[in-house]
Amino acid sequence: MTASFVILLAAWMLSGRPTAQMTPNRTADSLQSEASNTTTVEAGRAFVDGIHIYYEIHGSHRGTRLVLLHGGGSTIDSSFGRLLPFLARTRRVIALEEQGHGRTADRDQSFTFERSADDLAGLLRHLKVAQADLLGFS
Repeated sequence: MTASFVILLAAWMLSGRPTAQMTPNRTADSLQSEASNTTTVEAGRAFVDGIHIYYEIHGSHRGTRLVLLHGGGSTIDSSFGRLLPFLARTRRVIALEEQGHGRTADRDQSFTFERSADDLAGLLRHLKVAQADLLGFS
C-alpha cells in the first residue's frame, strides 16, 4: 500500500460518513448473534477477576484473531465504530471494553496496565483464543 492510499483510506473512514455501526446495548451475561452487511456480531460478557467484561466478536473469517483495545475514556464504538466493519471483512475481530469503560463495570481497584493485560488474557481464555494480533488506540 502506498502512503497516499493509506492517508486517503484513513481520511475516508474518519470523514463522518453514516457508516458507523452502533453496538446494541446488551444485558448482562447475554450472548447474541445478528447479521449485518459485512459481519456477524456476537456480544457478551465474560466474568474475569471480579468484573463482567463486555466484548463483541465481528467477522466470520478463520485465522489469527485481531483484538481491538480502546484508549482511556473510550469505548468500542468511539474508538473503532467506523473501522470495525472494514476490519471484519477479512479478519475475525474481538473488541472489548476495559474496566470502568462503556458496558464493563469498574472494580474497587485502580486501573493499571498490568491488570488490563490480565483482564485481556482472562477474556481470551474465556473465548478459547490461544493466539491473537493486537491493535490498540490511545
